[in-house]
Amino acid sequence: MHKNNRRLKALIIIVLIAFPISGLASDLNSGRIIPMGKVSIFQGDQQVGELTSEAPFPEGALLACEGNCAVRMNDLMLVGADKSKFSVTTTAFSRELLVKEGTIYFALSEMPRSMVFVTPNGAVTAQQLILNSAADSGMVKGYVAVTEESSEIGVVDGGSMLVSTDAGETTIQSGKKIILAQVAEGTATAATAAAPTTVAAGVGAGTAAVAAGVLGVGFVAVSNQQDKGPPASPAAP
Repeated sequence: MHKNNRRLKALIIIVLIAFPISGLASDLNSGRIIPMGKVSIFQGDQQVGELTSEAPFPEGALLACEGNCAVRMNDLMLVGADKSKFSVTTTAFSRELLVKEGTIYFALSEMPRSMVFVTPNGAVTAQQLILNSAADSGMVKGYVAVTEESSEIGVVDGGSMLVSTDAGETTIQSGKKIILAQVAEGTATAATAAAPTTVAAGVGAGTAAVAAGVLGVGFVAVSNQQDKGPPASPAAP
């Protein structure tokens, strides 16, 4: 876990260097995206564009990553793993991160509005960030991972999140996750929110190497094959 935490901290530094704060507008929808490869843009089922270099972030559109990508918004940073599909929609009162497939790593510095994590297996609303006073990044770092069987939301480092689900409110502490799983066809989802489980050791492994390549400041080839456990690092082969 200590190795993963160091890599996540390095990820934040790299994103900050690649996306200077001065380069962001102050409006709600400001943001930039840098693909490492290609990002296809969808409106509904129709592809309406693609990105292969740094560009304004297309709010509200579904993005399909071929290769990894990085996003920076006013108070949110994301690293999308290869083959992930996601979107971000911001209003005055909430920000919605929809993850349809794959793994999205996030870092939150503050939460002026509620943060809603939406997956095929249900939604989780983050109501409050509790920053760890000992953390040097001033950010809560975590991930959303979606597979065919289930979806999970975890906090890796930096503090904890107070969240609400269909099962009630709970706090996801650093190193913990909650799992959303479909119970049966046509029934409600079940969230293991009452007792968040431990994040697997492999979570976040290699993300600094991924971010370096994604953000164009030098790719570091790190396979970290010794780290086991889902979700697979976007740097893994």
